[in-house]
Formats: sequence, C-alpha cells, structure tokens
Amino acid sequence: MYEKEISLGLAYLDEVHPGWESKINLGRLNMLDGDYCLLAQLEESGRSSWLENRYVKYMHKHKLNHSWAVEHGFSWPILLLEKESGPTYWHRRLALTDEWVAVIAKRQVVSRPVTEEDVRMAAYYPTPVEWKRISEQLSIVLADEFVAEPERELVPA
Repeated sequence: MYEKEISLGLAYLDEVHPGWESKINLGRLNMLDGDYCLLAQLEESGRSSWLENRYVKYMHKHKLNHSWAVEHGFSWPILLLEKESGPTYWHRRLALTDEWVAVIAKRQVVSRPVTEEDVRMAAYYPTPVEWKRISEQLSIVLADEFVAEPERELVPA
C-alpha cells in the first residue's frame, strides 16, 4: 500500500541518518503516535511541551513539512480524516506502521552481527515446528484436564 512512499523514506534515512535502523525500537514503533513514530525515535531530544511531540521537533529541526512526510511514508494526508471513516480508514493508518516494521525488521537482522546472546536465545526459544508441537500437546493436556474434572453441583452454603 505504501511501497513507493517507504522507498523514498528509506532513501532519505539512509542519506541523512546512516545506520538509523539500529536506533528504532520496533516494539514501540507506532506511526500514529508523534512520540513513537519513526522520525520521533530518531529525534534525540525529548518532548518539550504537551504541544510539541518528538515528531514535530524533528520536522522543525530538519525544516520539513507535512506534505514531504506524506510523500516519504512518515505520515498520511490530513484530508484522509474528512474523506474516510470506519475500517478502511483505520486499516490504511495501521498499515503504514505494519509496512515500516516489516522493512526495518529485515534491515535490523541483516545489519546487526550475531552475538553470543543471540545464540543463547535461539537455543532457548523453540522453532516454529517445536511451537506447533508444544501447542498441540498443551491443547490436548488442557482439554483432557477440562473434560476430566467432574461437574459439581453448586449448593448454597
């Protein structure tokens, strides 16, 4: 949905902020929130007032405007608020975060060397095949326990 815009945004970030992907916390990335969107996470200074979030500070510091942010996949058209409502509107807004997360996750995996901690964690966490087996076993055990428990009659005390 936002491929063209995100590719422009990537070109900008790679030029202006080399290594930017290592600074992004994907768990907090939210393109709907001016303190946790992509540009806000690159803004070093925190919020200075309730009126000026980190996204606004970044835009002012770099002399950028909203149209530029929309063209580069960092925001969406304000007119969208007036023209759309309901599930389509929210789907389009949420898709912007989802698409950035997918792109950044790939870059973070490629750009970061594998550490000893990664190896330890990989050994600790089950693979998708193991998760499937574990979840199947767990659902069988839980189902057996649920069925095995006799029904009790509720008697007032």
